[in-house]
Amino acid sequence: MLYEHTTVGDVNVLAPKKNLVGKDETQGLLTAIDELATKGTPKIVVDLGKISYINSTGLGALVRARMTCQRHEGWLRLARVGDRIGA
Repeated sequence: MLYEHTTVGDVNVLAPKKNLVGKDETQGLLTAIDELATKGTPKIVVDLGKISYINSTGLGALVRARMTCQRHEGWLRLARVGDRIGA
């Protein structure tokens, strides 16, 4: 699996293991978020603490994931955004 998935109460925490650059790791994360959204009101935290880089494709995927959660009346939050990612 290209990400770790844990649940804290009703919040799903997804932690990618590889940089989000538009390959399998990005698609796997989007697929997981889509699946969670179809099961109910998604409350998702994407923990970026294990990665150091996101390109424009990865950023676009996070925006799409946030919109998916909003359409299902849920939310998506980012956690542990590193300095290189947050700049």
